[in-house]
Amino acid sequence: MPTAYSDKLDQLANQEPLITKVRSNVSAPPPLTKVNSGPTTQAPYHPPLDLNPDSLTKGIEHYEAHSGYVSPAVQAFSALYVGLQKLSDAKKQLAKDPSKTEAQQVLMLAGEAEKLQDRCTRQFDDARKRLMDGIKGIDEMLSGPLTHKADNTLSGELRALCRSMTSDERAKFLNDAMHDRDMTVLTAILGGHHALSGLTKERRAHLTRQFHEATNPEVTQRLAVMRSALERVEQRAGLVLVETQRALGAKWDVVQKLRTAGSASEAALLLINNPPQS
Repeated sequence: MPTAYSDKLDQLANQEPLITKVRSNVSAPPPLTKVNSGPTTQAPYHPPLDLNPDSLTKGIEHYEAHSGYVSPAVQAFSALYVGLQKLSDAKKQLAKDPSKTEAQQVLMLAGEAEKLQDRCTRQFDDARKRLMDGIKGIDEMLSGPLTHKADNTLSGELRALCRSMTSDERAKFLNDAMHDRDMTVLTAILGGHHALSGLTKERRAHLTRQFHEATNPEVTQRLAVMRSALERVEQRAGLVLVETQRALGAKWDVVQKLRTAGSASEAALLLINNPPQS
């Protein structure tokens, strides 16, 4: 005979399980969509504008008048810029060959990339040396002592007069002579020993440099052009190594490992895990 307890058991047994109720209220996840995977693509390489030969001379005042003195630097920039673009073009052509893996393409180009890097490194070194030698020669000329027409009675009297002045009077006297291009005063004071005019050695050297620059404006301009070009060569010479690797698509240490890689999969992993410097 049924009891209240047995009726309760039958009621619980006929109920829908709680876990089913919970699951029925949860939306089903959307079906997975198959994504077509293909080869990884890289943006085409282009040499940076900092290596464009025009960027070497852009903004350098009086460059056109003295272009011949910095031509080795322009040629070095041009050789690297054009060479990198050609290397990139060759890489794009090789990429169209489905029979070659990416590692094989890199190895096929590596020899030419090495030649480009070595050649351009030598050109940058040569351009730097020529500019430094030229700058040194001009600096020596513009800092050389004055002796012309300094050994006569008038010159001695002018040095004595200068020595007798106070520091302020002497400074004004020499500044006026410099402004007026008074060659008699300037050659007398700057052409003799500094102590004879009451000057320090450093002050006479400074004034002598001012004198040479004022009387040789074209040479002074040339020096400024060469210094600007040298600064840009030294700043950007390191890009030879960096950009050659980027154009090739692999670092040099990876290239060496690719040459000894035992399998295509090993070579592929080397390129994935060791991308060239950006």
